[in-house]
Amino acid sequence: MNSAIRKLLNSTSNRFGFEVSRKRADPLAALGQLIVELGTSVVVDVGANAGQYACSLRKNGYGGRIESFEPVSAPFAAAREAASSDALWTVHNFALGATDTTAQINVAGNAAASSSLLPMLSRHAHSAPLSQYVAEETVQVRALANIATELDLQSGVFLKIDTQGFEREVLTGCGALIPDAVVGVQLELSLLPLYESGPLAGELMNWMADRGFVVSFAMPGFSDQHTGELLQFDAVFVQKKFQRSIDSSPASTSSLATD
Repeated sequence: MNSAIRKLLNSTSNRFGFEVSRKRADPLAALGQLIVELGTSVVVDVGANAGQYACSLRKNGYGGRIESFEPVSAPFAAAREAASSDALWTVHNFALGATDTTAQINVAGNAAASSSLLPMLSRHAHSAPLSQYVAEETVQVRALANIATELDLQSGVFLKIDTQGFEREVLTGCGALIPDAVVGVQLELSLLPLYESGPLAGELMNWMADRGFVVSFAMPGFSDQHTGELLQFDAVFVQKKFQRSIDSSPASTSSLATD
């Protein structure tokens, strides 16, 4: 990792109880174990793409209910097919945001993995040229709080958000679900501006801290293909009341893994 980014990340992350270090073994297995330890009754998978995250959870020990959300038509079809033989996994063809509305989503060329409701900035496009937008689709957007009763999101909710700069809106749309029903949150966080008006890591970490959540561990994400500079990482937050028991478990790690 570029030393400047390491310094920037540590200056932010140290305030929340973790630091950058070399990669630890099998972070996805640790995540699966953590989700189970939290007593999770349902995983809300926001930005499901083709269903890779849910499939990973199944491989790593989580057998409970999954509600996935993917607004782009092609990856939604792939995720629905992946979930077709899993009675506890449902895939919804709409986006989550701050309010109920319709919007134009920008479809990225990298199998729609970088698709976003926000314009992409040049830094992102330069770092991963295949991620540039190639089409648009009109999609429905719902606030999670408005469908919480329908989906039975009363307690034990683990929320994963991978929405390419739209994380703030998704969190806002959760309303009182955070912290009333949500026990853990996995957020994709940006170290540098990548999407127009998208929040940076520090803003979202402060938002979570204000609602009683602490960082349990983190995993590396998107890096510049040309320089190797880390641009995004995933942070896993848990409610403070769970932190003591998690700290003593094998799944716990206080480091941000890096390649």
